[in-house]
Amino acid sequence: MRIISLLAPIRCGVYQVHRNLSRGLLQHGCKLTWLCSGSTHARLIAAEKAEISDGEVVAAHTENLIDRTRALAERISEISPDALLCHSAGDREDLNAIRYMPDTIPKILIIHSTSLGTYRGARAVRDYVNATVAISPRIEQDLLFAYGFQRDKLLLIPNGIDNATFSRCTPTRSTTGPLRILSHGRIAKDKGIFWIPQILSRLTRQTDDWRCTISGDGPDLPELRRRCADAGLSRHIEFTGWTASEDVPELMNQHDVFLLPTKYEGYPMALIEAMAGGCVPIASRLPGITDWIIQDGGNGLLFPVGSVRQAAKHLLALLSDRRRLVALSQLARESVGRYNQDWMTEQYYQLLSDARLLPRQTRPAKQLDDYELAPGLRPAWWYGLPDSMKVRLRLMREHVRTSVKVP
Repeated sequence: MRIISLLAPIRCGVYQVHRNLSRGLLQHGCKLTWLCSGSTHARLIAAEKAEISDGEVVAAHTENLIDRTRALAERISEISPDALLCHSAGDREDLNAIRYMPDTIPKILIIHSTSLGTYRGARAVRDYVNATVAISPRIEQDLLFAYGFQRDKLLLIPNGIDNATFSRCTPTRSTTGPLRILSHGRIAKDKGIFWIPQILSRLTRQTDDWRCTISGDGPDLPELRRRCADAGLSRHIEFTGWTASEDVPELMNQHDVFLLPTKYEGYPMALIEAMAGGCVPIASRLPGITDWIIQDGGNGLLFPVGSVRQAAKHLLALLSDRRRLVALSQLARESVGRYNQDWMTEQYYQLLSDARLLPRQTRPAKQLDDYELAPGLRPAWWYGLPDSMKVRLRLMREHVRTSVKVP
């Protein structure tokens, strides 16, 4: 099978999922490549020096929506793939293009985030896809009960990792010396990264027996550096830039604690990688997401979203009790075997095969002559609110969503 994934190869969890899935599906004789459009994507790919051998950018010199959509449709018609993978966390204009793609090509929508914008975009294209994949129980339940998705067209498929690459490394949990703290991933404010200097400042009031590595890149890296410097933390923190995927297992094995103060996630790949590497997670409690992966006090520690005090308290507790740190590390490694890349690949291969052989009826493709950006993909009223207010609303939403029933 020839499969196209509508996304740009930008350093983030979604592209890592694409790469993992591409390698896995190749074992089934399937070729998975990416496709995106527009001059903004072309610039981002060039700036990040991203790998482009397994995909292409069309309409690379324009941001005109009709031209981009037409270029995508024409290129897909030329390739005539067996299926399209569409990502809710991707570019909204490319996501909108799904409505104009031939309805003879099976389309699978993958929801990667719990943000309201992501859900609105998913609902806007819901009736044009053959099936939808939720990557966590939280997303699955939100789509079913709040956004009108049908049970028989919705599947729960968690993202998987190559556990073997982590098992080949032996964790080195330190019983003495500074606590080695790690933050790894895309550096953007939605990931709660500006809480990191606040958490570490609280820890410093009790002890300076710690070191922190911040691995990653993203739009808010300069501001994070500034805040860490203003808090007087620079001598304790090392910014390493982006870590290549093949170096991630060693990175995780070289640290004691993985700090994830995120505001929202769909399914944090870096969290699974950290646990596979024996790096004890201290993470925001996100119902149906992090509390599905982490049993608080068992294989990691959770804290309420935005609670810098509780996060610092957890760090201090593990610094003070290294035996507990070692025990949690072992339990973390043992508990992530179910998040397996091979199992994930099998699920997608079966889904793609079924979509090809047993196509479901979808809404007919729209005509380019009637092009418009779907209302659910246009900026909502809350986009204009100050960031501080949006943060408060996000925290209120997470506090209200106190539990999710998980399988």
